[in-house]
Amino acid sequence: MKHDYFPVTIKQLGAKVTYHDLVEGSFQLEGVRVKTRYLNHTVLTLGYKLESGGISIAYITDHEPFNHRLAVEGYERSYDGSTNSEDDRHVDFFIGVNLLIHDCQYTAQEYGQGKTGWGHSTVEYVVDVALAASVKQLALFHHDPNRTDDQVDEIVRYAQERATDIAKRKGLSTVPEIWATAEGTNVTFGERANFVRKNSVDIGMHPSEDLLAKQFFQRRGVKIEGKIVLLGLECNTRFASDLKEDLEKDKLTVKVCEDVDSILEA
Repeated sequence: MKHDYFPVTIKQLGAKVTYHDLVEGSFQLEGVRVKTRYLNHTVLTLGYKLESGGISIAYITDHEPFNHRLAVEGYERSYDGSTNSEDDRHVDFFIGVNLLIHDCQYTAQEYGQGKTGWGHSTVEYVVDVALAASVKQLALFHHDPNRTDDQVDEIVRYAQERATDIAKRKGLSTVPEIWATAEGTNVTFGERANFVRKNSVDIGMHPSEDLLAKQFFQRRGVKIEGKIVLLGLECNTRFASDLKEDLEKDKLTVKVCEDVDSILEA
């Protein structure tokens, strides 16, 4: 909103504007739960997750993989019990969202030609994290300004092919619908009643996809069975707290266990 970039000064605005400084966390805004997470950019940047009526959308603008190698080689999460990386926590932020809107300005080839440290992702990395998070739709965003519309379309086809190939190799039953953002695009989501809600984690999946959802959380150490859930998570406490809160909405008793001893005590 600086006058260098925006023609109207703050003093010229007719409305009364109230400003709130945001950090990582969550807050409620007129029926919408907003969660924020710091991204990896050349300046301070936040990603947002919006949750309302059983629908969730993550908006990840201006983000570069914390591990620059992943921008070229792609992302694959390790389930060997090793400590979660910042890129793993990035994926944790948008697990199971209905729509992920993610910066993917470059291809891996372009990124390797002097774009390291510029603060943006590659399409390869974004497809991989979308699959790892089991999102339902992926909107490719922050197109390189030098691309033509035809080139953007080609990027979408490439992303779709990559997602399909990885899903076949890993035996995944579904892949996200992938498309490119464009001015004037509208996305409509169904009512909450159309989604699965049992004594299980609700991530906005249809019944035919429920098995994938269960397998997804089981791989992360979350066994969903009966009325009590033990979370043995190798992750930051903020994510554990958020997941605990989401599970408790399904009337489950949730205990967060940070080590083996606490699991046995539970």
